[in-house]
Amino acid sequence: HVFPMPATSAAGAPWVQARRAAEASVMETLDGGWAALGHVALTGQSALVRDLQAIASPGFCWSPQEMLFRTDTTPDLCKALGHSAELVEVHAAFARNTVGELLPSSGTVVAKRMRGFHQNFDGYSDMSYCWNAHRQAVNISRYRRVPGVAVLLTEHHANSNIGHASRDAGFFAYLLHEEMGARNIGSQNSSLPISMVIVKDHQYHHMVAAGNRAHPFRMESLRALMNGSVPPANIAYIGDREANKTMYSLFDNRTEDGVCFDVAIQRLRMWYFDHGVYREKAWEYCGVDRAQPADTFLIEAHGKVDKTRGTRRWRDQAALASFVQNHSVSEGLTVRVESFDKGWTFCDQVRLYARSRVALHHHGAAVAGNGAFLRPDAVLVELEAVSCISPSREAPDFTKCKGGIGPTLNFGFAHAQGLRYVGGKVVVPTPLDAKPCPSAPDYFYREDCVLDLQYDAFASVLDRVRTLLGAPPPGISSTSAMPSLASTEIARLAGARLRPAPGLGDINLTPVDDATLWRAQLTGLVLLLVVLPVVSLWWFCFGRRRVLAKPVAAAAGEPHVAG
Repeated sequence: HVFPMPATSAAGAPWVQARRAAEASVMETLDGGWAALGHVALTGQSALVRDLQAIASPGFCWSPQEMLFRTDTTPDLCKALGHSAELVEVHAAFARNTVGELLPSSGTVVAKRMRGFHQNFDGYSDMSYCWNAHRQAVNISRYRRVPGVAVLLTEHHANSNIGHASRDAGFFAYLLHEEMGARNIGSQNSSLPISMVIVKDHQYHHMVAAGNRAHPFRMESLRALMNGSVPPANIAYIGDREANKTMYSLFDNRTEDGVCFDVAIQRLRMWYFDHGVYREKAWEYCGVDRAQPADTFLIEAHGKVDKTRGTRRWRDQAALASFVQNHSVSEGLTVRVESFDKGWTFCDQVRLYARSRVALHHHGAAVAGNGAFLRPDAVLVELEAVSCISPSREAPDFTKCKGGIGPTLNFGFAHAQGLRYVGGKVVVPTPLDAKPCPSAPDYFYREDCVLDLQYDAFASVLDRVRTLLGAPPPGISSTSAMPSLASTEIARLAGARLRPAPGLGDINLTPVDDATLWRAQLTGLVLLLVVLPVVSLWWFCFGRRRVLAKPVAAAAGEPHVAG
């Protein structure tokens, strides 16, 4: 039984003093990836696991009276994190990573970076996902233990917005990758599998009050990730009646008071690099035909099915499709314009994106919601309003603004997923009546603002897409299965020697060498601090005198040679 028991003895007992000392300290920081979760379970204290970029809490429980609660010794998870910590971050390597364009290459990059924490739960922004579930001193001797790890998914309004749901899905897929990696390298902690998924959308109560459950796409996407990995019944959308039924099914309420999980893990980051696991799990779940060629240029139409209502509608959808059809970027492809408002199941959308060579959208939920299902050699395109410096945010004159290639709101998603991506600032929000359209993002939510294009700038975006539609980079195939996870797990870790968890043996993993990164940074620092002052001093002492002397010599009638 790995959970700390509640106080039943005098306040001066040694274990009570130890508990108070633990409460006064900051949260423990661990390395070791998935193996570190065993350390958390055995010590009974929450910890920041640096190379999972997540918080792990032991003894995470549910009861009909208390609902979700913690039994660890940390009074406030978010404050215990401190103001910053060094995280071990893994992301795709890129052959090209410029303003508004991404071209991934084979392999991954591991880096240590200091990150600052937002100590209040946000549910939207990077480093602000710490959810401080309340702590209770409850006697849990009558609670059923569910061995394994409970994954907490805490994105705001992810139950109603598939774009935000993709953030939770990416984190879940990332954890599945780490768990599989731990098994493949023979970790003694492979006995801590993911056994439960707990969805805690803090805005879900609005949907429940209206008589609705989570969006079908959201529910189906999590089923796809759980398929073959987590028991299909072990998911609870906290806030609705079905969640209570799920929790009750995990214990015998006649003889037991509730249920507890060995460890609960929650995210800190907005996006995680999942090594393609989400795509692969969705393709498998939906029966994607891997032999099907990528033969589609997809244009997503935001708004309602009848195209006469809704926000972010193309002003002339036919003209947009015709322009793409006549550009060389669509050579050999079928141009399709689709709206996913109604009638499209999760798997319908997965299969369509799996056969799309290019997927073009204005900013909206489908960019991140469906972009993860693209093949590695496909290109994701996101368009937004032209960049415009205007004295009036409420009524900028978009016709005087210059469009071009530039980063859009889902650049971070594309970078985290390792996607080929082009961002276009080429949209001209156009009012249907006399009221002008505001700047981004305000025009996103105005039904009377439709989307026109600066077609010359849009052509340059399509030109850039065309350059990315070459052969897949070395080591990446559009039909490749998930990578070998054993080598990935080893190369992922940046610490040369990791602290062993009690009972787990010595952990000694090969680090990734960051020398190249440090040499580049040191070179830049030398240029800034040494070369630039020397050049400036030379100019002030010698170069300046030569330039000033030339017009004097010429005025005196002496020969003057330019240069």
